[in-house]
Amino acid sequence: IRIINFRRSYYEEWMWDRDVDKLPLTHDLPAIILVLDEGKMATGISANPKLTRAIIDISDRGRGMGVRLIMSGLRGTAEVIPSELMAGIGARIGMKVAGKAESNYLFGWDMRPNPRDTPYPGCGLWRPTLAAGVPIPFRSHDLGSPKLISGLAQECLRWRPGLDGPSLNEGLPGDLRERYASRWERAAGALGERSAG
Repeated sequence: IRIINFRRSYYEEWMWDRDVDKLPLTHDLPAIILVLDEGKMATGISANPKLTRAIIDISDRGRGMGVRLIMSGLRGTAEVIPSELMAGIGARIGMKVAGKAESNYLFGWDMRPNPRDTPYPGCGLWRPTLAAGVPIPFRSHDLGSPKLISGLAQECLRWRPGLDGPSLNEGLPGDLRERYASRWERAAGALGERSAG
C-alpha cells in the first residue's frame, strides 16, 4: 500500500508527460505481484477483516501502479472470494467445480459458463479480461509435483527483477525496506532447506 501511494505521486509527472494512466512496466520498473495461494485464509469469512480490507484496497488501487494480485481458492464462492474483491478481478481461471452456481459466481451470471465444458480432471474455463465474453474451455498439464515446481522456480529465478530504486529507497521506510529486501530469504527459511537450494 505504501508503494502504491508512493508510485502514484512520484511517477505522476512522468506518466503525464507520456500521456498514460498506468505505469508502463519494464524490467527496471517491474510489477509487484502478490500471490495468495488458497486465499480463503486471507479473504474468506473467517479471515482477519483488516487484512481482507488491505487486500481489497491493493486490488482496487494497485493495478495502475503495477501492483497486482493473483489469488487461488478451492471454491468459486463468496465465502472464498468476497464480492467486493471479485469486482476488480480481470483474468479468471476456474477448474472443475461442484456446480453451476460456482462457475456463475466466478465468471459472471450473464456469461452462462457450462460445467459440461470441464468434464475431466485438469479441465477448466478461463476469461483473460472482464470484457472477453464467454469463458474458454482448456485442459491443463499437471504441475503439482514438488520437484517439478522447484525446478521451474529455479529456471525462472533469473527473470525476477529487483524493485525500482525510487519505490524501494524512497517509498519504504528503513525497516520495511529491509523486510522487502529479505523476503526471499525469509520464505526459503520458512519452506525449509529443500526450497532454499
